[in-house]
Amino acid sequence: MTSDLTNTDGLWTHPGDKFTLGTIHGELVEIVAQYNPKELSRQAAAQWHPHPNTSARSSKIGENYRWLEYGTSEARTLTVELTFDGYEQGTTVSPIIARLEALTLPVDMTSLKTSERRPQLCIVVWGEEKMRCL
Repeated sequence: MTSDLTNTDGLWTHPGDKFTLGTIHGELVEIVAQYNPKELSRQAAAQWHPHPNTSARSSKIGENYRWLEYGTSEARTLTVELTFDGYEQGTTVSPIIARLEALTLPVDMTSLKTSERRPQLCIVVWGEEKMRCL
């Protein structure tokens, strides 16, 4: 399979406008959407905590404030609905679905290395938009 998705020093580029999901390392898995999704939904969250050594105080301009500390960020999520259709070509879309499912499996569950007992590191590319994901 010829790939339009290229990795140049860890930066992914894709020349087309098709929504593409690909692996960042190891065996190349590339899934190009037959039809671009009508929308993408991204979600990200961060936790802020009141500093334990402060209480609400009055500022010089008379406003109350609390010191906040950045805690952690939750994993970002990307929701997209992809449509695949092989009817007119008389082909099945099962291989595409199998590749999508393969991205959710550990790289090598039998490995002694923790870094290999995790899902694939992937990237989603759509035009200028890029998002790394697990």
